[in-house]
This record gives sequence, structure tokens and C-alpha cells, in this order.
Amino acid sequence: MAEKRLARAGQHAIPLILDIIDSTFYLYGEILEPEELAPREITAKQVVGWLKRGEYRIGFENFMPFGFVGCEAMADCCRLIGPYLYREYLGQEYGKFLLDAGIRWARDRNLSVIYLLADRQAHWALSFFARWGFTMVSDDAELIRRWHDGLLADQPLRNGSILLAGLLKDLSP
Repeated sequence: MAEKRLARAGQHAIPLILDIIDSTFYLYGEILEPEELAPREITAKQVVGWLKRGEYRIGFENFMPFGFVGCEAMADCCRLIGPYLYREYLGQEYGKFLLDAGIRWARDRNLSVIYLLADRQAHWALSFFARWGFTMVSDDAELIRRWHDGLLADQPLRNGSILLAGLLKDLSP
């Protein structure tokens, strides 16, 4: 049986992180056809910022990477980035493995809330997070920016962004 493991991502992992995103057309769980995919909105510079603000883990099975998840602590909250997966690993519990790692990370730091921004068209991802106990807070950009005492006031929001959140004590697969 193959063993899954996590490795902390550093600057050396930027090309791998971008490859996971680019090669699979995977944004928060939605598989998009090439003609539907907007030009890459996530750049190496943005990933460098992610790595400075939080902790990112790459998932491996038999030394082959399958995806990554990131966590950033802000106030009493954890911002979740991902999980992102290579296409061939979708629907096989790999996303669950990475999401569980993110939730454990936040619980270990005694945070109260975990949240993420998802794309309104990422229907598969929205149902995935709902099964874990995440709820939609809003799809209104102004409300998202003001949420939790302005926690996201300075965050750039893509058109069609939805804020999902859950209390860490209530989340489970």
C-alpha cells in the first residue's frame, strides 16, 4: 500500500507549486477545460508571498508529488490555500488528506476559524468543502473585505470569489 506523506514547501518548491496549478487546470477543486482557463493569475511572485506568510505542505505518495495545501494564521483564523491537486489524483481522497493536514495545522495553533476564497464556478470544490462543514459566508466583495473585523480588507479578490468558513471545532469529513 502506498504511503502518503507531507513535506514543507520552501522557495525551491515554487516551480512545483506552479506546475501543480498550471498542468491540471485546478482552482479550488474545479477542473476547467483549456479554453475556459483564464491566463494564469497565480505568479511565482505571489507564491513567494504565500511562502513568507504561511506554511505550505506538498503531498507525496511513493516520492511522487500529488498536490499541496497552504495555511496562513491571521488573528484567530487560518486562511486555507488549496488544496490543489494534480488532475490524476482528483476524487481519490488526496484532497481530503491535504485538507485534513490544513485543519490539523490550524487546530495545533489553537485557532478558531478556518476560511478560504473559492471561485463561484468551482462547483465540485464548493460541495467538497460543504461536506467538511464549511459554509458560504458571502459572495459580495465588500462584505468579504469587511468580514471578521476587516481581516480581508487588503486582499485582492478575483471576480466571482466566494468566502467559505467553518469553526475548527465543527469540521470533519
